[in-house]
Amino acid sequence: MGNKKSIIYKISSFLIILIIGVFGMKMLGSSKKQTNKREFVKEVRKVETQLLIHGEVQMMIEGNGTIEAKRTVNLVSEAQGIVTFAKNDLKSGTYVKKGEVICKIDQRQAENQFQSQYAEFMRVLVSFLAFTNIESEELYNKWSDYYNEIDINKPIQDLPEITDQREKNQAISNNLYTQYFAVKNSEIALSKYTIVAPFDGYITSNGIIKDSYINYGQKLASLQDVTHIEISVPLLLEDSRWIDFTKNPKVKVYWGNDQESWAYGRIYRKENQLDRNSQSITVFVSLNNEKLNQHLFPGNYVRVLIEGKMIPNVASIPRNVVDNESQIYFVDDSSKLGRARINIISVQGDMVLAEKSLSDSTRIVTSILQKPLVGMPIEDVNTINVANDTTTTN
Repeated sequence: MGNKKSIIYKISSFLIILIIGVFGMKMLGSSKKQTNKREFVKEVRKVETQLLIHGEVQMMIEGNGTIEAKRTVNLVSEAQGIVTFAKNDLKSGTYVKKGEVICKIDQRQAENQFQSQYAEFMRVLVSFLAFTNIESEELYNKWSDYYNEIDINKPIQDLPEITDQREKNQAISNNLYTQYFAVKNSEIALSKYTIVAPFDGYITSNGIIKDSYINYGQKLASLQDVTHIEISVPLLLEDSRWIDFTKNPKVKVYWGNDQESWAYGRIYRKENQLDRNSQSITVFVSLNNEKLNQHLFPGNYVRVLIEGKMIPNVASIPRNVVDNESQIYFVDDSSKLGRARINIISVQGDMVLAEKSLSDSTRIVTSILQKPLVGMPIEDVNTINVANDTTTTN
């Protein structure tokens, strides 16, 4: 009886262990299948995109250049003597207006010479009047009126018109022409003792003080026109081909570090010779500085943005999404990652301009991808957001 119970106990224990083992194997098998299923779940990356749009785009060519004065003249003395007046001692930085007297030289000797020549001319004229009085009353009245209008303190007037041959011969015989032009020459020589500014500008000079002596031909100062300026901008040939020089294109001139300080100018000429070393040509931008902005004075360095030609059927693409091989990533119709090469025609700051190689419906990837694989499934975040916005509106 005892042996029978022992056998039953052993059989029962064996069955229990067997059932537990089978159940445990099933659990392990189920867990392994689930684990294997998770390993094969494909990762779908979320990316941001931008719709590719082709159209007409205006080229903008960036450059840098130095401001120069359009007009700079050296003021040279055409007389000699003691300086009686010099504005601000003709020191650098002195601003003068057009027609303003900036320097005077003692002109007493020149005045005496002028008046001496004038007196001699009047003596000759009186002698000529005696001839006209004999010839005719009309001829006498013509020259008498001229004589009465003469003012020795004013520039000499032009001689009356001589139409008669006898009148002409007598004028020559009396040295009327000789003395007239002697007065004109003395008048010109006298004007050299007063130096006036030919245009508005700033003086550059070591200084000329009152009572100093000036020699004939001595340089007094340089005068720069700071209201009419130009900027010399060297451009690579590759960039210059996008400019239509026949239309004098507009130019934005920037100074300082911000984008708010700028003024408009225009390209008005260019050099025809190519710089061998840099393979560039220089274009010149004309600009008015009527308000005397010190940032636009000669010598300052500025940045320019030139309006170029209109280029049809091109796309503007962020520069950071184009790799070193001029390729971009995009989302294809099956929501997988694609890659295509683009033909870049110009770099415009943070953007590149590319010829049409993909359709306008293409969505290019603007997110930075780590180890991208062509054909991998991706999820377009921008498309999802548009869809959600539409659903919310409805």
